[in-house]
Amino acid sequence: MNRITLKSLDPTTLRDLSSAKPIDVAAHLTLPPTSIERPVPAVVVAEGLGGLKSARECAYGKRLAEMGYATLVPDSFGARGFGGMPHTLRALYVTEAQMLADAFASLGFLARHRAVDAARIGIIGFSYGGMTSILTAYRQLQKLYMPAFGADFRFAAHASYYGCSAPRLEDPTTTGRPVTVFLGECDRNVSVERTRTIADDLRRGGSPVDLHVFPGIYHQWDGDDEQKRFVRFSLGKVRMRLTRENRLIDEKSGLEVTGRWRRALALGLSVSIRGYHIQHSGETVDRTDSLLRAFLARALGAGGQPSLPVAVGAR
Repeated sequence: MNRITLKSLDPTTLRDLSSAKPIDVAAHLTLPPTSIERPVPAVVVAEGLGGLKSARECAYGKRLAEMGYATLVPDSFGARGFGGMPHTLRALYVTEAQMLADAFASLGFLARHRAVDAARIGIIGFSYGGMTSILTAYRQLQKLYMPAFGADFRFAAHASYYGCSAPRLEDPTTTGRPVTVFLGECDRNVSVERTRTIADDLRRGGSPVDLHVFPGIYHQWDGDDEQKRFVRFSLGKVRMRLTRENRLIDEKSGLEVTGRWRRALALGLSVSIRGYHIQHSGETVDRTDSLLRAFLARALGAGGQPSLPVAVGAR
C-alpha cells in the first residue's frame, strides 16, 4: 500500500464546482502483488461517515488488490480537517459535492496510471460513500465533474454498502454501467423504500441494478459491534432532490441548499432522533463479499488472481 497525494477540488455545493479551490487529498494506492504484464481493472473505495477504518475501507482496498484489482482509498474527511470529528460534524461540513470531487479525482488518477485499464474502473462505498457510489452512476454528475479533471472517464461499476438514501435526480439518465446495492432490512439510517425508488430511477436511466435487502440486518454489518449499538441521529428520513441545473432541494421544506448553513437547516428539519442501530453480522459479510466478488468479476473482468476469494468476516 502506497500513500499518494490526490489532486482534487473542494466545492461546498455542486454549483460551486467551477470556482472550487484545489485541495490535496491523501489516498492509499495498492497494486496487485503479482507482476503486471498488462493493465488491470481498478476499484475506488469511498469512505463512510465513520472515516477510514482498518477493517473496512483499508481492508477492502488490500483484499481487492490481492484479487488482482488496483485500488485507491481517498481520505476525504482527513483532507478537510474532519478526520477525528464526530459523524454529525462530518455530515454537516463534508458535503456530497466534495465526496464526488474526490471520487472523480480518483477515477482520473487511476485512468491515467500506466498499470490500470481506464475502461475497467469501478467504485464501492460504505454508508456516506455508498451514496457517493450511486451518485457517480448518473450521467449528469459525470458530465459535470470529469471536465474539471480534464477527461471524459466514467466508472464501469458501482457498488453501495448500506448507502444513505441518495438524492433523487430529476434526470435519471445514467452512464449505463451496472449498479449493485446492499441494505439491511432493519437499517433505520437508510430508507429501503426510497432506495427501491432510486433503483427504479437508475433502471429507467439505463443502468442494470441489483438491490439486495438482508432480513433482520442492521447498519454496518461489517463493523466490529458484536452487540447491537445505538446511534442517536438518523439520516433515513432526509429527502433531497437534484434538479437538472444542479440545484439541491430539500423535498420537505422546498429549501435550496446553497451553502453550509442552509445544509445544516435542511438536515435539521429531517434528521431523526429515533436514531438507528449498528450490529455486526458475519453471515452477511460472507454473503456480501461473495456478491461483490461476482459483481466486480462480471463488470470489470476478473483480476490477476480470480481464484482468490475476498476474505470473509475480516474485523
